[in-house]
Amino acid sequence: MEWSSFGFFLIPSALIGVVCNWTVVFSVLKISSLKQSFGYLTANQALGDAIHCTAFLFYVCPMMILDIEEFQYHSKHCGFLLLFCYELSVLSHLVISFNRFSAVYTPTRYSTMFKSLSEPRNTVTIIVVMWVSTTILTIYFYQVLCPISYDPNMLMFSLRFSDFCATLTWYTDFWKFIICITLVVVFDIFTVVKVHSINKLVRGVNDTKTNAKKRSREMVFLRQTCLQGIAFVFELVSYFVVPLFLAENKVLLFFLTTFAWVSVHALDGAITVACNPDLRKFITFRGARSSNVVSSTHAHPQMTGERRSETQRASTSETSHQHAEYENGTMFIMTIFQITAFIKNGEQRMLAFYLYHPLPSIISAFAYKDHIAVTLFSQTHYGRVVYCRYFDCQRNEIKQPFEAFVFPESAVLCGRRIGAEYLAVSNEPDGELPENPVKIIRRDEPEHFFTVCLAPLYGDEAKYLQLAEFIEYYKLQGATFFHIYHINVSDYDRLLLDDYVRTGEIETIKMHDNFWRADFMWHMVQINDCHFRSKTFAKWTAFIDIDERLEMRQQSQFRTIGQYLDSITDPKINYLFWKTQWVQKTEDDPPRYINESHLIENMGFRKFKMTSEKIGGFSLQPKCIIRPEMTAVMFVHWPTATYPGGSRLEIDENVGINRHYRSLKKRILNYFGIDRISEYGPYKETSMAPWIEEKLTNEVSDRIQWVYDVKDLECRKKQIAYYRHDYTRYRRHIFFYIVTFCVGIFLFFNYFEIQVRKDNESLVKLISKPVLREYVNPVAPLDDTGYIFSNKPIPPLDPRFEMINNLPTCDLTQDRIPMTNNATAVMDAFQACMRPLIEQYRGKPAELMSNWVKATKPCDDIPEIKNLRIDAFNNQHETKWTILPNCKEENTMVTLGIGHDTEAEERLNRTLPNTKFFGADPMIDPNMQLYSAFGKFFPFAIGRKAGLSRFRVLPNQSQRTRKYTWQDVTTVDLVYFLHNILSLQRIDISYIDIEGGEFEFLDHFHKSGPLDEKGIHVCQFNLEVHTAFNPPGEQIFHDFIFRALEERRWVFVKPMLTGKGVHRMFLINMENQECVRKFIQ
Repeated sequence: MEWSSFGFFLIPSALIGVVCNWTVVFSVLKISSLKQSFGYLTANQALGDAIHCTAFLFYVCPMMILDIEEFQYHSKHCGFLLLFCYELSVLSHLVISFNRFSAVYTPTRYSTMFKSLSEPRNTVTIIVVMWVSTTILTIYFYQVLCPISYDPNMLMFSLRFSDFCATLTWYTDFWKFIICITLVVVFDIFTVVKVHSINKLVRGVNDTKTNAKKRSREMVFLRQTCLQGIAFVFELVSYFVVPLFLAENKVLLFFLTTFAWVSVHALDGAITVACNPDLRKFITFRGARSSNVVSSTHAHPQMTGERRSETQRASTSETSHQHAEYENGTMFIMTIFQITAFIKNGEQRMLAFYLYHPLPSIISAFAYKDHIAVTLFSQTHYGRVVYCRYFDCQRNEIKQPFEAFVFPESAVLCGRRIGAEYLAVSNEPDGELPENPVKIIRRDEPEHFFTVCLAPLYGDEAKYLQLAEFIEYYKLQGATFFHIYHINVSDYDRLLLDDYVRTGEIETIKMHDNFWRADFMWHMVQINDCHFRSKTFAKWTAFIDIDERLEMRQQSQFRTIGQYLDSITDPKINYLFWKTQWVQKTEDDPPRYINESHLIENMGFRKFKMTSEKIGGFSLQPKCIIRPEMTAVMFVHWPTATYPGGSRLEIDENVGINRHYRSLKKRILNYFGIDRISEYGPYKETSMAPWIEEKLTNEVSDRIQWVYDVKDLECRKKQIAYYRHDYTRYRRHIFFYIVTFCVGIFLFFNYFEIQVRKDNESLVKLISKPVLREYVNPVAPLDDTGYIFSNKPIPPLDPRFEMINNLPTCDLTQDRIPMTNNATAVMDAFQACMRPLIEQYRGKPAELMSNWVKATKPCDDIPEIKNLRIDAFNNQHETKWTILPNCKEENTMVTLGIGHDTEAEERLNRTLPNTKFFGADPMIDPNMQLYSAFGKFFPFAIGRKAGLSRFRVLPNQSQRTRKYTWQDVTTVDLVYFLHNILSLQRIDISYIDIEGGEFEFLDHFHKSGPLDEKGIHVCQFNLEVHTAFNPPGEQIFHDFIFRALEERRWVFVKPMLTGKGVHRMFLINMENQECVRKFIQ
């Protein structure tokens, strides 16, 4: 089945939603009993559902079925409308629920609150506020920050891909709606309980038939609220949670996201109609003007031969309007497991209520690409509004504080501010600060591959030996940096920590603030801080205690954890689970270093080897290694919330295990108890791998002896040392006086000479030299001011770098045996696929250009093309495609048109060794600074002939604006550039994106063209075609494509529409034997 055919599945749901929801909207104008507060609110909610389903029926369905590119290009506007309607619908449900709650619990104040009897003034105000607030927030979030558009590859609407947008949708969509639905549940549960209790009081005076009607009406209401609640909860879970585990299944992804999204709004309207008798009568033309059924709380019995007083009728009329809100509403059923994602530990969360932290106290502040994360010592500010206050390098406050709230626990996410170097957090936007601001730590690029976060150190046992074992062990496992948190450590232990700080292997963080808490209460604060501290600092981070050792089993093919992490190629894996095996620790460590033999004898990994045969499951004290950027909230043993698209990897116990050295001392075990340890038995003696025991013994011994084995001197030698020290100090003083005297004489004569020069008019005036600024790497673009440059750390190499560097040397004189791919077979399959698809556009250049992507995309899916191992290298705004070589040789890469964006080239440089980069762009700033960091930059445009040409270029300005202009620029012809300037005979990889200038030399790539005449061969190149800026290019592109098919040199794949009249493609040379042998075979 064609993917476009899936649009037919949406039509029934969208059509039902259109009919039912518009029926509810128009019924308010006809049914008198609905012309009150509840009716207007219900119509408002149904209007959001109706517009949502209408947009699906008349925009999304045709776009999918007919594959309309124009609709896809403008789908971000449709996505905005769909999200607006969804927000309006959920918010309306919340207000309706509160409306029912108020009608039941505050009947005397209800009329004043909603003005539903005489005039719906307050209700209309509420509806207007909902529309205005929803419009403003939706435009800001989903039109400005993170536009949502239709992705034809995933058959769903998705936000712009970035960490910021993933975080935004997780909190402003999923958790906001969860909170709204939770409030709806709370309001409706209390409403049902109240109504049920009132009905118990009046059942005794009503006849059996009336009571039965009341119970029936209550059951109808409960059925309606349950069905609508389940529908919304199912849609939220299916859209945000389930795709995390089924991201590869395109069919299930469609039904759990796009189909579920329109279906929940269709069901909302259908359930409302089905459960409301007045609406059913209106649809079937049976008493559409009859009054609505009121709540059973105030429904009076059918009385025969008896008249009510006017007072009774007036009272019943008033209260019936109030409680119609309850009868005709909706209730959502909320599942508990969605709420518990952020409730990390029940006991610790309860404990937080008994801690006294009136003021927010900061641990650290980390500046990422698009925000600043502030971690707090305080644990009682969860969900509170606080203010981020910024300070410059002189600690002068920058006005306009940023309003934020504490979320997750002990963390505040603040906006970035230009010029901010320090930051503080307070409960008020101005006034006195609760503490001094802290330095903002920059987190621009990851510095490490694997780091370790150590749980807080406390207690009276000596730590120096455990620390040395811990750090040296994980250094052998591949860790390159450690975050050590401590509450109290002795001065003796501190000596060792300070030495590791001196060598740059660890940082220490003191856990302390001005309010009391017990030592064990700091753990969640440390977890939270180290999680943010590791973001954009390390690719992998382990969260472990000082008595835990993650190890690779001896039968595993991986020797160290670092090797294992390096072998993980799936980018969706966001954390690794390690099962635990317990080792009994029967004695404390020695309090002091004595000698080497005593030290080796007391090393824990050599001394304690009684290991449990039982291995804990993934719910029994596991440990994990996480990807910090893909983790939202971290708990002691595992992440409690991760960003969409990730998955966990459970380490098999035969591959790796966590050895937990559990002390049997009662003061350490606390509530676990010795009995709990015995349950893990029986115990048997096991050891670490021999190689690691030997190396770890040497490393720990060397480090501890370096720190603690201080060499003493005899008394006589000490006296000599004192004498030499005093003499040296005295000699330095004499030298200082002599130097000071000489400098003074020099300054005196220099001053005298200057005065003489001033008096002499014939002397030449002194002119100071200008100071030149040095450009370095760009940090972030700023609107209207160009780029700001500063140094940034070197990012880590791609894991494929070492693999490619170890490949055999290229022999391009003969074919590879056996071949992975046969170039002739690939070309035959490509021709068989491509020719029938585009032959209909021969002689129709405009139609070929407009239908190119849709017509040629199926050829990407043929097996011969899929086997080519085409890798993606992402820029900020686009994807470049590359086939990496299958042998080792010097590579050449040429970029024509840099456009302020070199991320793809930088990634390629970190992936492909032995590569020379050459780039040309007429705009010097900032392209020269960007490209010169890894290659050679040339400040001119490339065209068909040399001279002064008019090109569409991107001046030095903000990446966000990206406003191109037409300018006359210096141009060098392509052949001269490659042959005379670069002296190249083969270009392995090329990126061409010159805003319409490509049509000048597109024919150079044909057989017997100018490049062939100079013996220049291009193996593969990315091409962006811009007929929107060069309309004659349609004919040039048409001629190029059909001639290329005839010549059988180029295979063109990966078509991608980027705008009207603009698309990208990737071309592969299947004719040149050197290219084929290096990249294809």
